[in-house]
Amino acid sequence: MHDMTSRPETIGVVGNAASINDSPSCPELFEQGAVFQQPESLFRQIFEASAEAMFLLENGLMIDCNPAAINLMRCQSREALLAAHPSQISPECQPDGRPSFEKANEMMAIAIAQRNHRFEWMHRRLDGEDFWAEVLLTRIEIDDRQILRAIVRDITETKRLEADRAAALAELQEQETLYRSIFETINDGIAIADLETGKIVSTNPAYCKIHGYSAEEMVALNPREYIHPESLPVFAQFVATVKAGKRFFAEVVDIHRDGRLINLEVIGIPFLYNEQPHALTVVRDISDRKAAEAALEQTNILVNTVLETLPGLLFAKDLQGRYLVSNSNLAQFFGRPIPEILGKTDAELLPPADAAAIEQKDRCIFEHQKTQTFEEVFGDRTYLTTKAPLHSAQGDLIGLVGLSFDISDRKAAEQAQARLTAILEATSDLVGIADMQGNSLYLNAAGRQLLQLPPEEDVSHLPVEAVHSKETNQFIMEQAIPTAIQQGTWRGENKIIARDGREIPVSQVIIAHKSADGTPEFLSTIIRDITEQKQAEAKLRQRTRKERLLNRITRQIRNTLDFDVILSTTVKEIRSLLNIDRCGFCWYYSDTNEWDTIKESKRPDLPPMLGRCSAAATGTLPQRIINLEIISIDNTELCPDQQYRDYLRSIGARSTLVIPLQGRSGVVGIIACDHGQVRHWSEDEVELLQAVTEQLAIALNQADLYTQSQAKARELEQTLEALQRTQLRMIQSEKMSSLGQLVAGVAHEINNPVNFIYGNISPAKEYTQDLLNLVDLYQMHYPNPVPAIQDAIEAIDLEFIKQDLPRLLASMRIGADRIRQIVGSLRTFSRLDEAAYKAVDIHDGIDSTLVILENRLKAKPDRPAVQIIKQYGNLPLVECYAGQLNQVFMNILTNALDALDERDQTRSPEEMQESPSRIQICTELVEPDAVAIRIIDNGPGMPESVKNRIFDPFFTTKPIGKGTGIGMSISYQIVTENHGGILECISAPGEGTEFIITIPRRQGEPVNVA
Repeated sequence: MHDMTSRPETIGVVGNAASINDSPSCPELFEQGAVFQQPESLFRQIFEASAEAMFLLENGLMIDCNPAAINLMRCQSREALLAAHPSQISPECQPDGRPSFEKANEMMAIAIAQRNHRFEWMHRRLDGEDFWAEVLLTRIEIDDRQILRAIVRDITETKRLEADRAAALAELQEQETLYRSIFETINDGIAIADLETGKIVSTNPAYCKIHGYSAEEMVALNPREYIHPESLPVFAQFVATVKAGKRFFAEVVDIHRDGRLINLEVIGIPFLYNEQPHALTVVRDISDRKAAEAALEQTNILVNTVLETLPGLLFAKDLQGRYLVSNSNLAQFFGRPIPEILGKTDAELLPPADAAAIEQKDRCIFEHQKTQTFEEVFGDRTYLTTKAPLHSAQGDLIGLVGLSFDISDRKAAEQAQARLTAILEATSDLVGIADMQGNSLYLNAAGRQLLQLPPEEDVSHLPVEAVHSKETNQFIMEQAIPTAIQQGTWRGENKIIARDGREIPVSQVIIAHKSADGTPEFLSTIIRDITEQKQAEAKLRQRTRKERLLNRITRQIRNTLDFDVILSTTVKEIRSLLNIDRCGFCWYYSDTNEWDTIKESKRPDLPPMLGRCSAAATGTLPQRIINLEIISIDNTELCPDQQYRDYLRSIGARSTLVIPLQGRSGVVGIIACDHGQVRHWSEDEVELLQAVTEQLAIALNQADLYTQSQAKARELEQTLEALQRTQLRMIQSEKMSSLGQLVAGVAHEINNPVNFIYGNISPAKEYTQDLLNLVDLYQMHYPNPVPAIQDAIEAIDLEFIKQDLPRLLASMRIGADRIRQIVGSLRTFSRLDEAAYKAVDIHDGIDSTLVILENRLKAKPDRPAVQIIKQYGNLPLVECYAGQLNQVFMNILTNALDALDERDQTRSPEEMQESPSRIQICTELVEPDAVAIRIIDNGPGMPESVKNRIFDPFFTTKPIGKGTGIGMSISYQIVTENHGGILECISAPGEGTEFIITIPRRQGEPVNVA
């Protein structure tokens, strides 16, 4: 016997004997408490023979068990089971988490209190297996002893069946939810229809949406209300088929609530609903598909029409050389109808030699997958044939397509074209072909070399992104290619990436090649390496900046001998050009070891440094300046001279550049450039400042020489004027040289004879009038002349001559006046003899330019005249280089006419008549001391990218040979540098272009225009 309330310890043996005679039921005896009053043999027989596992407990102790309990617990003997500790027959905790010991005491207490208690318990067999059991505890009182009988039944299988049933129920509920969700959310319409009435009894939302009704309205409708009359026979067949227990499929037309027709695909399935036969109807809206089929049919008609209207022999073949497509021209060539050609090869249609030659060309197309154009000779006819690889939508080669033209009558011209083609094949530019997705199909040798691709590498399907950066590729795909597709071509500049990762600046042209129906088929491109050009442009811009600064200083030197004024201009220009915080000019006086800052330009928030200060704080700088050493320090914190570094730190300079200048009498000056941030001083900047110091040295020397000798000053002035004339000739040489020769020729070859004729017209008119008066006198006094004279008068028609001869002389005078006017306009335009400023009438220059351009302004057979609208203000005489300004007018007006002509080439006569080309010229006085000339055209305008570069040297949008790209750059220099004015361009695509020229009335005065 063991104590079940503490650790296992044997404390004794307990036993009991009772008579169980005449007891038919062991459980009944147990219930009556008489089991212990019957003969022991009968009790033991019933107890031992019971199929239910039984335990007897007293005070929480297991005092007996039957064989069924021993078998249930898988124990070897009764003694072993009764000796087992409670922890061996139950797990530590029950499935609800409570400790088994605690819960067991609670169950026994309930049984004692209620006499019996039934519950489920997790037991553990002695071999360690846990199992579910149903336990019935019954309290039995015998001789004041409370005995608990425990009947234990293994319900593991019952628990498993309950779990399976619960899982099956959950799965069934989940499937029902799923089917309900599909029914409610599927795009296809689903309805359940009564086969007897044909009416719908249930429907999903999609079915209602397709027909435009609510579910309640749909159920209430009669089928004839939403089924098209033409589909009612199909509906009757649908009902009959489903009633027969078969599936039904058809395409029908229903009527939407708004009256439009709906093309539907219908499936009917026999279905039991509420134990009655119904039809499960599934419908799908195929209206879009029907529309697409109709459109496809129209497209096929269009394609066939295009095939038949294309000139030449058009065909397509598969990879075995069988004809897939043929137009009627090819059928005529073969002398057979098209059905007899399709599916056959050239070997079946042509002589063996001709067929073999064609098959060899086809194999070449399949092998290289490149478009090829070649000549073929059949009999006495020569054909120009173009064959291109044919790819599927997935990019796979599926055959070829070809087009042949009879070029027998153009053979001589084609030979010349062949020479041109050979030149193009030898071009050094990259030439490539790509499909519409940007995948490469072909790349020439120059392109491989530029991209550093080996000759043996296959470039087919090489994507665009492989040779462009992410940003450039996005621009190509989203802007350049769409523009080429829309307009035919796109041209511009971007960068490509070579195999070694190097970015190469290029100019590029993209051409969209389209089929006969306008569908883009593939793209070609021509790319030119403009690295050297870009480097040259960068150098040119740098040189231009340098020259502009030097020119401004040079002009300042020419305009004044005041060295202070020159210094003020110089330090301001240097600070502005280099974008630095401070620029100053200082003299170093070695006798007093002092710096004297006489001019500076600085940020407004910086303290001034003008005046004298000791040079002791600047370390070794004075000695290095005396040696004319250039000081360039990108980061002053790295300056090895501690004293100089402290000085620079004290004035807030993080980088400094000092250029020495040898002055008079051994005095040394410097241009000092300081910046509050670390920056790199480039070689070009150092060279620029060296050139500036040289100019300052010239200016300083010039001032000295002026005070010493007027003669030297005049000589220098003549030198500067000669330089000015040279610069003017360089600017005007682009367009004015030929015009100058023309004017000279006109002056010498036309002007003098015209003056001679013009001078003789008046005397001739007087002589002629005298002779006519004499003839009148003869007729008055001799009215009847001799027959010979009478015959002569009639022969020459004397009366007509008397009337026409004065008109003839008047016409000659008008012609001579016109010639003198044209010559005057040419001389006014060119102003070749005026190289200095002169007060002129701006309107004369504009009018003379228009006279020269009159041939381009007047009407042509293909367009009306360009309208010129003059809105001249009341302008005073303006000091300017008249010839240079005329060149500006010529450049702007020529560009405007070019833009208008280019636009008119794409317009119909009706469009040109409705909105003729127009140029408006306005002049006005801009208060207080400037004039403005505005030239406005109604042409196509310019995009922002072109407008921003319109004044750049060598930039042009015209084809090669049509423009050099320097006309507008020269115009900009003439207005801004030579006249101190402003040249503005206002333009947008489709809104025309306006150029505004603003110059001062008197040179030397600044232009202040809001």
